[in-house]
Amino acid sequence: MKDVKAKKLSRNAGIAMIVGGDLLLLLLGWFMLISPQRATAESIRLATSAAEAQIVQAKQVQATPPPAAVQQPEIKTADIYSLADAMPTTIDMPDLLLELNQLARASGVTLSKISPGQPTVLTGYSVVPIGIGVDLTADVALNVYLYGGTPPVIPVVPAATPGSTDTTSTTTTTAPSADVAPAP
Repeated sequence: MKDVKAKKLSRNAGIAMIVGGDLLLLLLGWFMLISPQRATAESIRLATSAAEAQIVQAKQVQATPPPAAVQQPEIKTADIYSLADAMPTTIDMPDLLLELNQLARASGVTLSKISPGQPTVLTGYSVVPIGIGVDLTADVALNVYLYGGTPPVIPVVPAATPGSTDTTSTTTTTAPSADVAPAP
């Protein structure tokens, strides 16, 4: 064994062994660590491109409307109801009385009289004057504007005579309405 120790490797042989060992380590690392991960990365890339293709196809299906939907106009029912509120064709007298009563309470006054007048038919609309008495001794004149040329029917409530007894009482409250417009 002493003979083996006595022989020294040449310098070139030592360098060649170190380089060979490094190359062997590099090849083992490539085949055991990097090469399997490249296959995994390739399968992930293929799955990603397939998913992107499905997304593009799904967006194309949704972006193309059916022919019937293209021909039909959009109907905005909320606009129709807003228009009906802004341009009524009849007087909703109970609602009007409720609204006037609520407005009076919010203002801190009491209504002493409410008297609708005879409607006036104009071109395309009707005007109904309404007189209101307030406990601060003020008289207010309102005009109710109605869409259409036919006059509304105003119910007439008979006044109580001094000798008669009226057993019916009505309490009303009101909310603001688009049906009532201020007098010009």
